Amino acid sequence: GGGFLAIALPVGFEDIMNAGNFATMTFGAMYNKAFPLVTLLSNLSYSFNTEDNEKTKIDNLRLFAKPEYSLNLKGLSTRGQYLGLNLALAYDFSFNRMEKGASVDEGAHLFAVAPGVYYTFNKIVSAEMEFPISLAGQNQPESQAFRLELFFTLDEGLYNSL
Repeated sequence: GGGFLAIALPVGFEDIMNAGNFATMTFGAMYNKAFPLVTLLSNLSYSFNTEDNEKTKIDNLRLFAKPEYSLNLKGLSTRGQYLGLNLALAYDFSFNRMEKGASVDEGAHLFAVAPGVYYTFNKIVSAEMEFPISLAGQNQPESQAFRLELFFTLDEGLYNSL
């Protein structure tokens, strides 16, 4: 278990990205546990957003859980690699919504699942591929997508061992 704080600042150029957007502060609690067959990654978070240039904002409460099943393949483990199948579950509830400076009473919520695969190439590079699917919601657009994320991990111990 533990906690986290993440801050996203509206830094950018108007012609490129994020100029005039809101800043976000997200804080929450995490719970991770290894069970005999799966590893559970989960968190509960609250995101507070400031107003953007158009006096628009919305806050968010999120419940997230992702069980992951490790495929113990000898060829991968002997090379220090990892392959896992997972199913992310997320429930988002949005509130404190403002549009052009006026409070909007309707909140929004969305429940989505995302089957995926997580692969570790080595101690530094890993990737996750997910297919998020909206299952239920209100005042929130439903979607199906494909998401590929690359992760690069550098910490002091790893850096010194290279």
